[in-house]
Amino acid sequence: MQERVPVRSVGLIAPMLFTLNGMIGAGIFALPAILTGSVGAFAPLLIIAVGLLHFPSAFILSRLSRRFDSNGGPVLYAEAAFGKFVSFQVGLGAMIAQVVALAANALIMITYLAALFPPLAQPAIHLTATLATLIAATLLALAGMRKSVRTLGLITFIKLTPLVLLLIGGFLFGSPQISVSPPAAGDYRSAILITFYAYTGLVYAVLSAGEVRHARRNVTIAIAAVLIGVTLFYALLVVAFAAIMPEGGGENALAMAAGKLAGPAGTIAIVIAAGFSIWANLLNGIVAMPRLVYGMAEQEILPRWFGHLSRRRLVPDNAIILIGGMACVMAMWGDFETLATINVVANILGGCIMVLVLPVLRWREPGTDGRRVDAVEILISFIAGAVLVGLTWMAGGAPFAQILPMLIGGTLLYGIARLTVLLSARRGIASA
Repeated sequence: MQERVPVRSVGLIAPMLFTLNGMIGAGIFALPAILTGSVGAFAPLLIIAVGLLHFPSAFILSRLSRRFDSNGGPVLYAEAAFGKFVSFQVGLGAMIAQVVALAANALIMITYLAALFPPLAQPAIHLTATLATLIAATLLALAGMRKSVRTLGLITFIKLTPLVLLLIGGFLFGSPQISVSPPAAGDYRSAILITFYAYTGLVYAVLSAGEVRHARRNVTIAIAAVLIGVTLFYALLVVAFAAIMPEGGGENALAMAAGKLAGPAGTIAIVIAAGFSIWANLLNGIVAMPRLVYGMAEQEILPRWFGHLSRRRLVPDNAIILIGGMACVMAMWGDFETLATINVVANILGGCIMVLVLPVLRWREPGTDGRRVDAVEILISFIAGAVLVGLTWMAGGAPFAQILPMLIGGTLLYGIARLTVLLSARRGIASA
């Protein structure tokens, strides 16, 4: 629809950073205390089990990423399998999930920093700082992909260093324990949901494929490497936390553990790490998610305005402004808990469609006459679908009502986009 196209300016590091920061955000700072309090020394094995349950989804994404190397990820896959309307619903669900996650994480980031800067706890200042954070991330995303990736790499190093030091300290100075027997009275429902929330973010690997060199290879490597690495990191960090604080802790449990291990300096280091971790997650979303919006505009399922590329940076500037602006609105509208719930439900809706895409594409491959079925792909897609059904049961039905108005509003945009395409086609025929 435009002569300008995104430049393939980044390599393997970019999809790895996007995936890593999509997964390791605010959740990691709550995960150890919640799991230790819910299931005790069984927590590391629960983390590994949930990580294994994510491998079917990772397998599906990896297989699909080898078929497409353009921006958009899930919307491209769904369009190829089911057409434009279903593709739009997948993209809309992903967009809603990310926008509310950006708002929720910005809110919680300022809450963390209020431990060091108490004035941030005042409601007006808290909201102002939240909006300023989202605007700053939006402006940085507009600066271009390379600058964003370099900044993201630096922030990732800063946020992970205190966590790695805490992990090492827990093993050196604590009493690490792992139980292979789950406690009879554990709160497994909340433990499983919070662990799944901590794993969300794999889709970031495929959203910006159109700007990644050798995308089919590099995106696949990024998905596998980051999922394995994050699973091991989460499990080891929970073991280290329990070794330092077997009694668990409150909202700032990791900071308390660091304080117990290294005094006030440890507490400050973890609070700073939390700030940088959530900031990296914000920047990650505002850089990656507009590429999905751009892909939707290229497929003509969103108005063309959203597919505009800036002349100088060749970034989807209107899409970036849209995502940043919607996140600001969500931050003014909801609290962290409400926004996090909407995020989970939106991800489930998109995921239920995605598990069907790979078998359908395989069935429709040219020259197969509908006879070629990969038994392994069918089995793995079935397992991924079963996992999503289980998550839907755990989440309950109430959150779906909260997301319905957003789906209706987005569908109206789809109607506008398709009507515009239809009218343009008719004008073209008439002029001919």
